[in-house]
Amino acid sequence: MKWFRWIAEHKLISIAAALIIIGSGVLAGSYYNKNIHTQIALEAGGVQSIKNEFFAVRDEQLLKQDSASMVVTLVDNGSAVAKGDTVALLFNDPADARAYAEAAENQNELDVYKEFENLNFSGVPDLEKLEKEIDEIYTLYLDRVSAEDYAAASMQLSQLRSKLAAKEIAVGGQIDFSANIKRLENALASFKENEAPHKTLTVESSGYFIGGTDGFEDSIAYADAQAVRPEAVLSVMRSQAHNRAGNVYGRLVKEYKWYVLVCLDNRQAAQLTIGKTYSSILENSDDELPMRLIALNKGEKGEYAAVFQCSVMNKKVSGFRKGDIEIIVTRKTGLKVNTDAVRTVRNAKTGKNETGVYINKNGVVRFRRIDIVFWGDGYVIAGLTGANELKMYDQVIVSGRRLKEGDIIG
Repeated sequence: MKWFRWIAEHKLISIAAALIIIGSGVLAGSYYNKNIHTQIALEAGGVQSIKNEFFAVRDEQLLKQDSASMVVTLVDNGSAVAKGDTVALLFNDPADARAYAEAAENQNELDVYKEFENLNFSGVPDLEKLEKEIDEIYTLYLDRVSAEDYAAASMQLSQLRSKLAAKEIAVGGQIDFSANIKRLENALASFKENEAPHKTLTVESSGYFIGGTDGFEDSIAYADAQAVRPEAVLSVMRSQAHNRAGNVYGRLVKEYKWYVLVCLDNRQAAQLTIGKTYSSILENSDDELPMRLIALNKGEKGEYAAVFQCSVMNKKVSGFRKGDIEIIVTRKTGLKVNTDAVRTVRNAKTGKNETGVYINKNGVVRFRRIDIVFWGDGYVIAGLTGANELKMYDQVIVSGRRLKEGDIIG
């Protein structure tokens, strides 16, 4: 009996030991870690840029009038004008100038009210047709903006405004604009009866009109811009604006191409290629301007004057003279990955090291090779190429110790 009990006990011990050994074999290579942190791989963009200061040079002719009278400009800054066009009016009395400006505002307001009055519907409006027209005009507006045809975009925007007002009237019913129209017509009639004499100011050649002066028009000659040295650019950036006489009322930009000058160190200059067009952002604007690099002029101390050429002109652009600039050197798109997730793993088959990340694939650790096309601040962009195995929405493991292919995540 004792002998039987001894055999039974030893068999149980042997079975338990065998189970432990077998279990150890099954669990060998498994990794349980509740502290693993993952991030979803999503498509994003990375930008490498140069940030510095700029100075703009245009072929500007100062527009002057003979007296110290009050000037009322009629043209928006950055607008194209032809030879003989009237760009401003000259009044002897500032009060007369203010009255004219007020009358111009009243006329614009009257035009809007009359346009809205014509939108009142006598019958049942076709809302479906209106909405289709709104969509078409909006699409055309975006196309014009994308093509940088801002004059045409302005016309599309005016049409869009009218159609949106028409829809509002169609939904809410007729609106009576007669009181406002009558008020504005009376104000304009009164102005016409008492309108003061004034002189017209015209331009002698075609170009772009910019009202007023900033005092930097002749700091660097337009003809010298392409060969300018960095010392000259730094000097003008640190200089003060010239005080202009009170008879200067605007500028005529005769050449549609203008220059942006930027001082760069040797490392920054090495990132750029002459003849290439770069997208640039001036003065923290939301708009990117295409600028072609036409020269890198080296200075006495190894720095460079980068000369960019731009042909975009509009109201906002016409106001740029000097300030901050961001030059987009490269722009890459792909899957954004935290740098903490990037690992170098030796491929058991090839014996070569591969760069990639571990992902959580249904509770199992899997290695995915990546092709890094951009290094950012705390992240990389994995290019969407054939060499890249990471897919969008993969759960990339950012933190976790002693990970390897096939580990089970508990």
